[in-house]
Amino acid sequence: MSGSIEKVNPRAVISALMGFKERGASVLSYILMRQEGKPVPPSEIQKALNISPSNLSHSGRSLENLGLIKRSPDGYTPNMGVIINVLLSVVVDLVKRVEELEKETEKKQG
Repeated sequence: MSGSIEKVNPRAVISALMGFKERGASVLSYILMRQEGKPVPPSEIQKALNISPSNLSHSGRSLENLGLIKRSPDGYTPNMGVIINVLLSVVVDLVKRVEELEKETEKKQG
């Protein structure tokens, strides 16, 4: 998608992440922690997390479908733009909710 901005629904991504088994979240976490400007090889992820190639492939495909990672012949890289977008959306939603709760509390006290 060169030259265009990928459209991601942060709520859908969060919902999907919440439904992930621990393995998918572990794969994403490992990729984020180990990525140093180059793809993380599948063999490294499999060894570190003690998962089979098919389990990694399934988790990788799910994360890729959400836009959270990119897969190449050399391995997996995090899609930092999407990840930051999702995190920012969560923070904004939390701030709005806290403001709503503060207003409700003030009404009850006042």
